[in-house]
Amino acid sequence: MNLANIDGQSNPSADAEAATIVSRIQLDAVIAPKISFATHQNDVPVLRDLAVTNNSERLLEGLRLEIEADPPVFAARSWLLERIAPGATIRPSDRDLSLNAGMLLSLTEAVRVDIRLRLSASGGEPIAEC
Repeated sequence: MNLANIDGQSNPSADAEAATIVSRIQLDAVIAPKISFATHQNDVPVLRDLAVTNNSERLLEGLRLEIEADPPVFAARSWLLERIAPGATIRPSDRDLSLNAGMLLSLTEAVRVDIRLRLSASGGEPIAEC
C-alpha cells in the first residue's frame, strides 16, 4: 500500500493514514499446541483457523498472507487475497500446511517453534505481522 505522492515524496497525512490502517488490521490464527511426527502420520490439522479482519474504513486490495515456522516444521505457505472490505473478515478455506516429516521424525526432544504471520500489500510492504 503506497500512500506517497506521485513525485515520490512522503506525505505526512498519507503516512498517518497508512499507520492507522496498519493498526486496524487483525490477524488471528489457531494453531495446534504440539506438532509431532504423529501429527503428520495421523493427518491432524496444524492450522485450525486463520482469519484476517479489516477494522479500517478503507478497502484493501491485492494482498498476500504468509505463514512460516522457525525451525521449519512445515513448509512456508502463502495465500493471495483479492480484497477485504471495511469491517470484513476473510478466512482462507484451504489451511493445509505441508509438515516436514523428516525433521519431525528426527526430533528427540521438544523444541520451541516460532510461527510468523505476515500480511503484505501488492508492493511487498508489510501491512500486519504477528
